[in-house]
Amino acid sequence: MMQINNVIAQCANKNGRLLDPAQIRYLVIHHCSLSKKAPGNDNPIPDDKLTGPLLAKAFKDLRLGTTGCTPYHFLITYTGIDQLLQLSVRGAHARAWNDRSIGIAVVADEDNKVPPLQSQRDNLIALLRVLYPINGGLEIVGHTQLAGASADPHKVCPGPLLNPDQLSAETISLAAVLYHGIVI
Repeated sequence: MMQINNVIAQCANKNGRLLDPAQIRYLVIHHCSLSKKAPGNDNPIPDDKLTGPLLAKAFKDLRLGTTGCTPYHFLITYTGIDQLLQLSVRGAHARAWNDRSIGIAVVADEDNKVPPLQSQRDNLIALLRVLYPINGGLEIVGHTQLAGASADPHKVCPGPLLNPDQLSAETISLAAVLYHGIVI
């Protein structure tokens, strides 16, 4: 059974960026890794240790372009699912698409060479099953499938190991959906 840990970042709930649930049209899949030192990530976190609270803390650095708050609504970690934003709060994960999308990040190999754990994939599919029916059925897309969603024109996200078309087909083909643990 899917378990969602509500670790909603305080800054996200105070940022004033509201998301009208009636306007949500997309579930945007991302891969996320803070395992390499980079501008804005001075203290790398190994992928197997990355959690929602650690991600929220790391994203307070404005150099990451996320207004100092975690950009995703959900993070699929190595150990479960963390809800980082309420669905009524707009994330900062897909530029011009943020006002009509829910961001879901999977902790994954930054180089797209190592697939996510089977448990992560199972948790992602379970979460997609819960969210998909919103507004009559949301479109499941990858971050860089949306035109202009990334500031980096060469970025590939979530990458070939998390194929959004395959995830969508698996999600839609599954039957019963149970709603629980998500803070609206």
